Amino acid sequence: MADEHIKRIIFKEYTTPPNPCSYYEDSRDMMMAIEHPVSCTSSELYNHLALHGCRRQGTIIYKTCCPQCRDCISSRVPADEFRPNRTMRKLLKRNSDLTLIPIRDPKPTSEYYDLYQRYEASRHVGSMMTEYSYGEFREALFETNVNTILLETRLGRELVSLAIVDLFTHGVSAVYTFFSPDYPARSLGTFSILKQIGLARARGAHQYLYLGYWLYELPQMDYKRLFKPFQVFWDSRWQLLEDCEDEIRESRDRSRELAACPRTTLSVSI
Repeated sequence: MADEHIKRIIFKEYTTPPNPCSYYEDSRDMMMAIEHPVSCTSSELYNHLALHGCRRQGTIIYKTCCPQCRDCISSRVPADEFRPNRTMRKLLKRNSDLTLIPIRDPKPTSEYYDLYQRYEASRHVGSMMTEYSYGEFREALFETNVNTILLETRLGRELVSLAIVDLFTHGVSAVYTFFSPDYPARSLGTFSILKQIGLARARGAHQYLYLGYWLYELPQMDYKRLFKPFQVFWDSRWQLLEDCEDEIRESRDRSRELAACPRTTLSVSI
């Protein structure tokens, strides 16, 4: 597919109805612009859209287009430039007894589903993801038409973490990671991100780990900015967080004011 054709793609194919935001407990709505699922079969297209802040769930590529805020900001870490801090180095040493196993065939299993349910019950109380049936779990996290692998982390024979990741031309995308709540001292979420950055670096120069959405001043998202240099897709380009944080803060303040405003219609393009 020619690059000029890709650049003409506009997310007008389908916009989800407004639903209550899963991040904030005020009156704001969350909406997504979705490209037709068949587009996910084009790795070239997926690579390009990821560079423009888009994400994948199942067989759809999407971008938030919420009418009342811009708080969901795509984020990534340049693998070449990342250096673990002292705490991260100690964490890697503490977890040296864990085994990381790449799985090239991303199929769900009852073992994965059991770990997922325990993770969601401990970390995301009240989220609709805690109620996923096995079929919904499979559809949301394991259905893929692109190059996706799994990263199992095991302590002996016990599965303690699973990361679902997409492989791009220019990096690795963290689709979803879930882990055992039984080992809080191991910081398995951070450990998994460190290993995913290592995977990106091993693939060559100028690779990135895409960490999904980051939201300003949302405590459960704050861990992402610890992986430096931390870049965000803001004002239609990737830039260091420290270079645009003041603008993001101002936008966040406006979002609070707009949360109670009537809904508006929004078109999103890349």
